[in-house]
Amino acid sequence: MLRGDRDRLYPSTYQPMADYLAAIESAEAVLTFAQIEAILGVPLSLSAQTSPSWWSGTIPSHTRTWRALGWRAHLEQRDQRVRFTRDAVGDG
Repeated sequence: MLRGDRDRLYPSTYQPMADYLAAIESAEAVLTFAQIEAILGVPLSLSAQTSPSWWSGTIPSHTRTWRALGWRAHLEQRDQRVRFTRDAVGDG
C-alpha cells in the first residue's frame, strides 16, 4: 500500500486539528489544552503539554498537519494553551 493510500484510509489523529484550523479566517488562534483535546477527541501527551518543540518542530509528522496549512504553533505552557499563527505571505 502506498503512503498516500494509507493516509486516506487511516487519517491522522491530528486531522481534526487541520480541519479546525483550515476553517479559521483570522491570522491567529489561541486554544487551551482542553479545547485541543476536545477537537482531537484524545488527551494531549505529556510531551505536547511540556515541550515547545513538539509543537514547532519540522520533523514530527503531526506538526506537518498545521504547517501544511500555513500555521505555526507556539506552546504557552504556563497558560496551558497553544497559539497558532498563520505564516505571512512569502514566509516558510
